[in-house]
Amino acid sequence: IFQTTGTTSTPAMAALLQRRGVLYRLKGDFVNAKDECERAYEILKAIGAAQTVGAAVVLHTIGTVLLELGQNGAALEYFEQAKGILEITRTDKSRAAAELLRRMGQVHAITGNVAEGLRILNEALSIADLLGLMKTRSAGKILQEVGSVYRLQGENLKAMDNYTRCIETYERAGMDITPEVAEVVGLLAVVHSNLSEFNRAHVLYDRALRIFDETGTQGSAAAAIVLMNKGATLCKVAKYGQSFELYAKSEAIYRATGTDKSPSMAILLRLKGVVLRSRGCFAEALAAFEEALTVHKLTETSRSRDAGILLHSIGTVHFHRGKWGDAHHAFAASLEVLNTCG
Repeated sequence: IFQTTGTTSTPAMAALLQRRGVLYRLKGDFVNAKDECERAYEILKAIGAAQTVGAAVVLHTIGTVLLELGQNGAALEYFEQAKGILEITRTDKSRAAAELLRRMGQVHAITGNVAEGLRILNEALSIADLLGLMKTRSAGKILQEVGSVYRLQGENLKAMDNYTRCIETYERAGMDITPEVAEVVGLLAVVHSNLSEFNRAHVLYDRALRIFDETGTQGSAAAAIVLMNKGATLCKVAKYGQSFELYAKSEAIYRATGTDKSPSMAILLRLKGVVLRSRGCFAEALAAFEEALTVHKLTETSRSRDAGILLHSIGTVHFHRGKWGDAHHAFAASLEVLNTCG
């Protein structure tokens, strides 16, 4: 209709392209998602609307796609640009601003700047509270990210509290059988696993996977993360065979959805390497660890907690193979990264 009426260079057309980009992103088609949003932004620039709230939303969406592809530095640039527009238009205390701050906090947290990530997320929560949004999906997503930051810091009880509040928020919003709930239930399972409550963890993992099946999203990156984390829990109780099978399923989803260059993929490769190392397959383990390290570098997360743990894993393989110098170098690098990110 836009083409027929000759109105393709309008804010409405740009909004359509942005929304179509969001749908592509939810399907895991990140190339088309980015293309649609970039087309939308070009339209807005051409008609002199590059400093509007609509443009900020488009930039936010592009940044989100880049974040899911593991391009954290580029994502943060788009988020900062969008934030600047919201400040200029005096909409920096809006729902859109809260959503944007959530993403910015997420980037800072996963790249190792945990304190800044938590500060920004709390700012997002304050805006949500100011706008009366604490019973909405928006607040639920922020609570999820706050929980994840606490989990990264090893504060499992605080993480559990925020994840539980997030699930309750989703349920109040009528979202009890959605991929979003499945994702958080899976994260809550990780917390129980961290607390050595393995039976409770498996119950929650299975609940999350059932929701993914019921919603037809069992092939999503979010489902891959749950499979990976369930595998990690099985590994803790020495069920390496079952664990490795889940890692293989998770890896297949990452590669199929084009998210195999993401921080989550780096974690999966490390976990896969740990199982291979336990079997004495040191060469294969080292190959998995090295690929994980490459992904961390590509996604600019080589100063994160997960990268520090990975360097330690690389050191253990060198240690078992009698390569003391390489082991010492890897352990020293691991300590340096872990100390830097607190």
